[in-house]
Amino acid sequence: MYNLTRIKKLTSTWVLSPNTKHFFMKKLILYFSIILFAAQANAQKNYYLKPVKIDSLVTVSLPVEFTRTSSGGQDILSANGSYGSMLVIRSINPPSQQSVKNPNGLDNVFKEYVKKVQQSLSQGSIVNDHDTTVGKLTARDFVLQVDTGSGSQLRHFTLVYTKNVSYTFEYLYDDFRKDLAMGNEGVF
Repeated sequence: MYNLTRIKKLTSTWVLSPNTKHFFMKKLILYFSIILFAAQANAQKNYYLKPVKIDSLVTVSLPVEFTRTSSGGQDILSANGSYGSMLVIRSINPPSQQSVKNPNGLDNVFKEYVKKVQQSLSQGSIVNDHDTTVGKLTARDFVLQVDTGSGSQLRHFTLVYTKNVSYTFEYLYDDFRKDLAMGNEGVF
């Protein structure tokens, strides 16, 4: 009839040895871990942010739940993120203010703004004050550091000045969350 030894040899070639099974299981677990890690990282990445149009020129990413108020030539958008509070202020420049005609004039506008922020909180100090670019526009970037008694709070400002309108982007967070908040701030 059938040769049993031959059948055993044929079937044993298809059956995996215990070491081979262990190796394939390790590979399978590794593949699933990589896929789950990538899916988790992608799921957490800005899932709660959406683009919000401030006007025809500027769009910013804010949490889905934000408030918008308008009064006296100012539009204010505020929201709470995972690690801090976000505030965007769009204000119309007063007609009495002379238009900026050169980079030195723009630098004076930025210095005046930083000085006003410093005066508004005398116990705070301005750190990391520098010029940067937002798109093609020159902007002033600085951090107001305030010691509240229960730890330091940081308020990161970015000021963009155009001929008719000024945009102020603020991100307030606690110093101990600085490393985590920086990721959120970059998206904002």
